Amino acid sequence: MSGPDEHNAVVVAELGAIAGREMYQRNAFRVTGLETEADAAVVRGRQQWISAARSAGMGADLDADEVRDAFDRIGDAPRRLVHELFWLWDSPKATCSCARSLHKDHDVAVRAHSAALDREARLTAPDGAGRRELADLWNTAARAWSSVLGRADLWDHVRHRVHELDSLDASALEPLRSELPAFLVKPLVELAGSAEDPARLAAIARSWPVPSHVLDDALKSVSEPLFQTVRSQLDRPGDPAAKVAGVRDTVLPLLRRLDGLFPRGQNRRAAGAHAEAANMINDCARELVSASALLDDAAAREWLNLALSIADDDTTRQLITKSLTDLDKLVETLDNVGEDARRQLAAGRTDAVRDVLRRLLVQAGGGAGSGALAEMLAQVENQRPLVWRADPRTPPTQGLSARALRSGVIGTFAVAVVLAIGWMYGVGPTPAPVRLGTTNTATMPPSTPTTPAGPKPATLFAERMSDNAPAGTCLATEEGWDDSEDKSSVPTVSCDEPHWGEVLGYVRLARAPSRYPGDDQVTALAGFHCGRMLEHQKLAESHDFDYVIPVRASWNEGGEVYQNYATCVAVSMDDSLMAAGRATEPRGPVPGRVTTVMSLYAAKIRDNAPVGTCVRTERSFDTMISVSVLPCSQPHWGKIIGYPVLYGKGKKWPGLNALVAKARVACERLADARSDVKYGIGYSINYIRPLKRVFADKSRVRYATCVLTRTDNRLMKR
Repeated sequence: MSGPDEHNAVVVAELGAIAGREMYQRNAFRVTGLETEADAAVVRGRQQWISAARSAGMGADLDADEVRDAFDRIGDAPRRLVHELFWLWDSPKATCSCARSLHKDHDVAVRAHSAALDREARLTAPDGAGRRELADLWNTAARAWSSVLGRADLWDHVRHRVHELDSLDASALEPLRSELPAFLVKPLVELAGSAEDPARLAAIARSWPVPSHVLDDALKSVSEPLFQTVRSQLDRPGDPAAKVAGVRDTVLPLLRRLDGLFPRGQNRRAAGAHAEAANMINDCARELVSASALLDDAAAREWLNLALSIADDDTTRQLITKSLTDLDKLVETLDNVGEDARRQLAAGRTDAVRDVLRRLLVQAGGGAGSGALAEMLAQVENQRPLVWRADPRTPPTQGLSARALRSGVIGTFAVAVVLAIGWMYGVGPTPAPVRLGTTNTATMPPSTPTTPAGPKPATLFAERMSDNAPAGTCLATEEGWDDSEDKSSVPTVSCDEPHWGEVLGYVRLARAPSRYPGDDQVTALAGFHCGRMLEHQKLAESHDFDYVIPVRASWNEGGEVYQNYATCVAVSMDDSLMAAGRATEPRGPVPGRVTTVMSLYAAKIRDNAPVGTCVRTERSFDTMISVSVLPCSQPHWGKIIGYPVLYGKGKKWPGLNALVAKARVACERLADARSDVKYGIGYSINYIRPLKRVFADKSRVRYATCVLTRTDNRLMKR
């Protein structure tokens, strides 16, 4: 090298070449065993000694190419200067006039940084204790390097070494001074960029002595391959199911990694990727409900909920929420059309049914529901049984009962038969109601009431709890409860008569207004609170409970009256009539100490104990179990922090090691994300993973159950 500029370019290039996960392992002075002050004669002597030792059969553990490369770097002054900076300085042979404390402080930083990198390499999936150990090591290294970089005499030492190396001049200090902070944090950034859960490492990197814009540039660099893979997957052609599967299996894990590198919502490019993925799923759902011969509303709803979980911005979330609401309307409309058509076909009015279906198909114009209408018309013309939905289990627009959820059959509320042809498109006005004839649902003029004169109708699911029938009200029959889908006119009788159920009470599931917590959490909360209400009554084991819960469209997220609650009813286990006389008693609020037994790993997440409730006493997680749960305000052993989905339906067994690592990372990510979880020293995360037999059932989602406990297994008090 002939000039300062060329020397400086070599310095920067060498910084880039060595700075990384193995920056200390690959250091030329570590490889050769030389001190950083070694002069040319000492270097030659060491090189000759190693060569002779290898010839004599010693030093077989030394890689010849690595040793040769290390001596080449030490022989080149610009590259040697970089390696000196990242190795030990404190030596009795030191010739510089630096304070001894500088050498010691520098070596403390080198050793601490090296220890953190070595430990990080060994702990590939650290548990809670391991994460805390790593955090301590990284913090120690950051403080040590920050202290060294803050000393003015650091660069006096480097200036001395530039002079000693002779072939360099003082200008070599400038690239080192400006580039060193970025290259010190480079190993952390590289680790974060390749980690499945990068949030921990990215957070540590932000605590290092490096300007924020430099760190941002480094994070953007390692995130670029992730963004490119997201872009490639979103651009991949395919049918709606394949596209959604690509988002779920490929894009979503990448978005989670990007959210770890850049806190969610704080990086414009990552936010754009979230919005694009969510909008693509929304488009796929639109295509599904338009083109499918049998309306697969269950799949469309699952896709839209996935899109809602991905979306960050309010505009996209509002679009998807509207899509969910319009899907409910579409399903309800098709159900009314289909059921009415069946009745008219049974009455021999085939021509009338055919004419109405043709008219509706024209009105649909290729939009939502048109595929199902075309299939229904073909079924009528070919005298096949009338079927229009792939899965009839669709939530109503008001509330769901536990009985409906348990049986898997959910009815729809009666509304005017209006085909929502503009679903997700906003195309034209809604067509006028079309009727196929008389019917016994409220979509048509009501028929003469057949309810016996004795029972009196009562409201059990009004917007305000105070507008409902009081606790202790007795319900006449199972049919009366099931038939009143909105629970606005449930037949009731005097409790002195045999009756089917008794109102336990009304319980808030969340504040009103508040953000909708999801279908699974709402169902689980109702089971938890109603179960505790039943336990508080201390009835015989022959009793069970039922409930009514709101769906998303009814939830009060602001500007509404509904109080976000559930209605709880006591019934006989076998649904037989209860004897005359009230079985329950008004008992007031349920004490916090009252527990109810719930699952921690049911086939469906909604049937588990809700997130945010607590396990009363210590349990083993070797098997999938039911436990006694209670509010976390009471002394408890463990807190349920979530049920992260590990793999979608149909995923093959990934192997035990991969599954365990994925479950652990998912639970730790949940713990880190929840502000109400005290996850740190003295606490650990327990998890239940799916057994191998779960993967044999293609209909089941594979998820983990995450429970926070103390490491000493003592009870927690909040």
